Amino acid sequence: MYEKHAMEAIVLGHTARGGDDARYVLLTDLYGRIFASARGVRKVESKLRYALQDLSHVHVSLVKGKYDWRITNATAISSLYFCMQNDRVRIRALVSICALVARLVHGEGEHAMLFPILIESATDLSQTPQDDVPMLQDIAYARILHTLGYLGDIVSLHPLFGGNTSVRLTHARKLGSALQIHINDALQATHL
Repeated sequence: MYEKHAMEAIVLGHTARGGDDARYVLLTDLYGRIFASARGVRKVESKLRYALQDLSHVHVSLVKGKYDWRITNATAISSLYFCMQNDRVRIRALVSICALVARLVHGEGEHAMLFPILIESATDLSQTPQDDVPMLQDIAYARILHTLGYLGDIVSLHPLFGGNTSVRLTHARKLGSALQIHINDALQATHL
């Protein structure tokens, strides 16, 4: 008998496999980024189909198989895409942040801190004025790179890693282009 693991996850993306199956990229609160498959999920009558949309925040039950994870149940908590109210600028920023996580995190590991950063970033993007979206995207990049160890211990960036959204935005405005320079240097250091 296999042990079930229940956790929260964000669906970063999926690819079709076979006729009705799909393979999902999930960022979980317990195991970091994982790949999980779901059988029959592309059928119209599938119960999992609507919960496992890209950019969805879900409560998922997984079983660890011999080679990979299998999704046995999923319940939608919220759609990060829907929270953006069809605003292309906000959606593009969220997709870019999720793509950065998918690019930098490989396999299961100690990436539990990325999950709340992604949830907070999505919430911030949906609730702040559109003029702040590029700055919020840079803040999310900096927090992700710092958490993964690519953005060293730069004292001037410390206020971006704690506090609330307004404190982070105020400090990011003070940093100006220096923030983007630090982010670009860190992205170059990843060699990806």
